[in-house]
Amino acid sequence: MMRQQIAVAIFAGGQSQRMGQDKAQLEINGETLLQRTAKMALDVASRVYVIGRIMPATWPFGEVQFMLDETPHQGPLGGLQTVLKREAEVLTLACDMPKLTTDALGWLLKEREKSQAAHGVIVENADQWEPLFSVYTAQCLPLIEENLGNGRRSMHALIKRGNFDLVLAPPEIQKQLINVNTLEEWAALEDS
Repeated sequence: MMRQQIAVAIFAGGQSQRMGQDKAQLEINGETLLQRTAKMALDVASRVYVIGRIMPATWPFGEVQFMLDETPHQGPLGGLQTVLKREAEVLTLACDMPKLTTDALGWLLKEREKSQAAHGVIVENADQWEPLFSVYTAQCLPLIEENLGNGRRSMHALIKRGNFDLVLAPPEIQKQLINVNTLEEWAALEDS
């Protein structure tokens, strides 16, 4: 797949409290979840950011930029605000989706091309939204800033208020949107 003129923002600033250790540093086949996600993002996008942490000393991809949240402790919405102040459009990814493939990213980019919605494309996975597997435009920055100013840090609150296209992920993509939050989920994933 050719790299597209879009930025990808990988959200990796969470506390991983339920996991008890940094999820981004869990390893699959000798690479961390964060490295694996960044490598996929580099395959499809012209610019890749990791939001919410500083670059590890042994980071292998020099072209990936690391950004701390402009306003700390605002969750993913604060990270989205930070990256949209730099980019006109961004595809967001959680760092903890070990089954994600570049095919899924390609599918989302095709959905984005079809969309005319001002604020972006939100992926629906069965009966829930996937805010960190979606596309946002800088046109939603005023809504983000208003929500943050009113203490509403929820990505869902932004989606409810915004002008987004909602697209249902096909079954083969839905299977890839599994994230891991506990050591038990991680162990079950490794056994599957």
